[in-house]
Amino acid sequence: MTDGRFWESSLTTAIEAIVTLLTADAQAHVVSTMREAFVADDRPLGQAAALKAQALQAGAAAGTAVGETLRQAPWRALVVAGDPKPEDLPPLAQAAEIIQGAANAALEAAGLSPEGSGPYRLPRRFIDGENLPQLVRTLSKSLQQLQALDAQRQAQDAGANRAARRQAWDDA
Repeated sequence: MTDGRFWESSLTTAIEAIVTLLTADAQAHVVSTMREAFVADDRPLGQAAALKAQALQAGAAAGTAVGETLRQAPWRALVVAGDPKPEDLPPLAQAAEIIQGAANAALEAAGLSPEGSGPYRLPRRFIDGENLPQLVRTLSKSLQQLQALDAQRQAQDAGANRAARRQAWDDA
């Protein structure tokens, strides 16, 4: 496998792992936010099942929206330097906004107060064996390597173009 294909594969694998991780976390966040709001509310206990079903549905929708957003993000266009934090990457910041928006919308639709829920934060813990900061490091390294290879190819192409122009001049 050439360097370019290796780094493309590494990038694709990291993106898919990030999608899986944040899809699961989106679902969990919406459900836990609804749970905490229900616990703090004075609603009849008999409403728990209906609210939980509503939370599960909203969580699944949030996970789907996050997955679509991340899969369509222009990852290759990102310019990364060093070791960025997850929240420093625009697609991940956008995913966090989607997750928080979904939790707030679910609370509003259920008539529950969002007062007790804090803002969504991208996870630092392991989820299904994956860790977002580590995945971001892998993604960052893959992007940096691909960008270096692109720059190297552009330099080679420019050199070949200059050589061809010199030869054309000499042959004329």
